[in-house]
Amino acid sequence: MSTISIPNPVMDRMRAGQPALGMTVRLGHSGDIARIAKGTGHDFIFIDVQHSLFNPETVGHMSLAALASGGGKVLRPP
Repeated sequence: MSTISIPNPVMDRMRAGQPALGMTVRLGHSGDIARIAKGTGHDFIFIDVQHSLFNPETVGHMSLAALASGGGKVLRPP
């Protein structure tokens, strides 16, 4: 059985003893926020579902955009 490995650049940086810079997302309702975060030097986005009004489709879109841009994501569930 083969396994799929998804890279985690945030954990790679932390294991190397380097800091990881994140951006909290509460108001951006588009995957563009993940690309903006990566373009401004952030290593991950923190999607705060507990304190915002994100629907599952928006969270999925932001997560896929973060993965495609090479950034990481942290999700706080409701």
